[in-house]
Order: sequence, then C-alpha cells, then structure tokens
Amino acid sequence: MSYFEDNYSSVRYPISTESSAGLRRAQIGAIHAIASHFTRHSDPASIDPAIVVMPTGSGKTAVLILSVFVLKAKKVLVVTPSRLVREQVAKHFQSLDMLKNIGALVGDIGEHKVYLLDSKRTSKLDWENLREYDVVVSTPNCISPKYKDIVKPPGDLFDLLLIDEGHHMPAKTWSTILAAYVHFTTSHSSALDRGGLWL
Repeated sequence: MSYFEDNYSSVRYPISTESSAGLRRAQIGAIHAIASHFTRHSDPASIDPAIVVMPTGSGKTAVLILSVFVLKAKKVLVVTPSRLVREQVAKHFQSLDMLKNIGALVGDIGEHKVYLLDSKRTSKLDWENLREYDVVVSTPNCISPKYKDIVKPPGDLFDLLLIDEGHHMPAKTWSTILAAYVHFTTSHSSALDRGGLWL
C-alpha cells in the first residue's frame, strides 16, 4: 500500500461555515466530481482524463492535494508552470497543513516524501532515483520530451499526473508531456488549471 492509500481513511469533508473552517462549496463539488469520474469504469486503462472547472481563488490547490488521497494514488507527478509555483505546491504537499487546518485530514498520518525536481531528467537513472518519493513536483523545462535531452520516465514510476494551470496545454512543451506521460497513469490522469481542475 502507498502512503495515500494507507491514509485514505483520514480524509474528511467538513463544510466551511462562518464559524468553522472547512472545504468551500466549489471544493466539495470538485472533489466529489473527481471521485465520481474515476469510479465510472472497472478497467483503469479505459478512464479518460477529466476537467473540473473551479473559480479562481476558490481553493484549487487544496483540491489538488486532496484528490491524491481520494484517488489512493501510489506515486504522483505534479507539473507546475513556474519555479515559484513549483516551490509553493511542493511546500503544501509536504506539510499538508492546508488540509489539516480545515479538518479535511485528521489524525496522525505519519510522514511522506516530496521531491522538488529542479533539474532535467536526462537519463533513466535520473528517474529511477525518484522511486522513494511519494510526490515529485516539477516544471515542463525539467521533464518535457519536447527538449531532446530529456528522457521519459519508466512506465511504472507514476500512476497519477497532475498538471497545474492546464490552460498552458496548447504549448508544445506542455502537450508533449501529456502525450508522452499519460501512458504511465494506469489508474488516473489529471491536471489542474488556474480556473479549473483537469482530471
């Protein structure tokens, strides 16, 4: 079992009110839509990526992180548009405080490993060295096969792909990631857009 599978039972769905912290309506709708989408088929290979549109500022990063638990991911690759966003997302994944502080994750859920990938993957060994991590957060410049010196990851390394700010997908560096990497997402494939969540 993976860290996220092991801690699936720690997920809660508290609803935010004027007097208590919790998930906002858009977040509740998004996370349930994600769970619903990925239970439609018994054959994981037949599951299409999905898009969940959320208003800007409605808490998409929390939904991004919560979806990893809800989907019981084993190894996650998160692609962000910039170094700044990469660092922010990696920090939120590492601490999980965004979910803990609103009661969406409860109890002692132990430690997990997050890797901030800030250099190009130019060999299979570069990818193999990431096997011990639960989450890898990167930018297209480090992993896009559009760049001739970048090597694709082994097909069994990740089972969930999350793309932050998916409106960048028409760019060749981004679309090449989706085309090349979707083969390894045997259970899920997802992406997060500035105004919405791709899954």
